[in-house]
Amino acid sequence: MLCKEGKLDEALSIFKDRPDAAGAASLIAAIGYKQRHDIEAAFSVYNRLKESSSGGTTPSLATFRALLLACCKTKGNTSRALPLWHEMQQQSVHPDGITFGLFCLACSEAAEQGDVELAVKVAETIFAQARDHKGTGPSLTAIDCAQLIKTFTHGPESFRLALDLEEWMEWQCIPLNTHAWVSLVR
Repeated sequence: MLCKEGKLDEALSIFKDRPDAAGAASLIAAIGYKQRHDIEAAFSVYNRLKESSSGGTTPSLATFRALLLACCKTKGNTSRALPLWHEMQQQSVHPDGITFGLFCLACSEAAEQGDVELAVKVAETIFAQARDHKGTGPSLTAIDCAQLIKTFTHGPESFRLALDLEEWMEWQCIPLNTHAWVSLVR
């Protein structure tokens, strides 16, 4: 409620004393992209939650999603989103379709900003996880696939992954949209 009312300093003060995943998600959203656009403060909230995790409080899917959105919505911070993929795996937090999409976007933008190696590594993991789900769990949309193809085309050694993804899309009956085609032929 405090975040919605714009009382972020008061909400932060309470959170520092009693961190919890729901409060972290709300604070990160408010600080990171809804009101302040302060990515450093958003990561501080996340780190405070992680520090308190010994007491049984761990980041939730909503916490990760809010931090991903903050990274994607603040210019030049998409590369900071990519390590969150591995943190989610370590915490046994399973991505949903929205989170998959945010990671695909972060990979594509990070590769364009020059962080090709990490972007391709995370994109490859996302593709492998989606491919291995075989109809269970979150799936990739045509837009997600276009973002991954765009990521894979940034590295000559990863272009083969773009072609594999295009084949998988055909097998899954996911249409190859214009953005994916442009990435493949350029």
